[in-house]
Amino acid sequence: SWTRTDLRIFTILKTRYSAEEELPPPPSPPQLKEVSTLDGVPRPTSVERIAAQPVILRDGHQQIRSLQYASNDF
Repeated sequence: SWTRTDLRIFTILKTRYSAEEELPPPPSPPQLKEVSTLDGVPRPTSVERIAAQPVILRDGHQQIRSLQYASNDF
């Protein structure tokens, strides 16, 4: 059985927004340009990271040749 004190505590603990109220919109995610320098430390973007990785080519004789592409070749 519920007492008056229980109901008062329940009312205090109730969530900030009721089911009828509209919730505020969620915060926008940071844009890509902002993420690359989020804390002042420059970071390469995903395109720059992919472009900087070595590309390994295998020919018919299984010889391995590695090509390094610079990020400004695109």
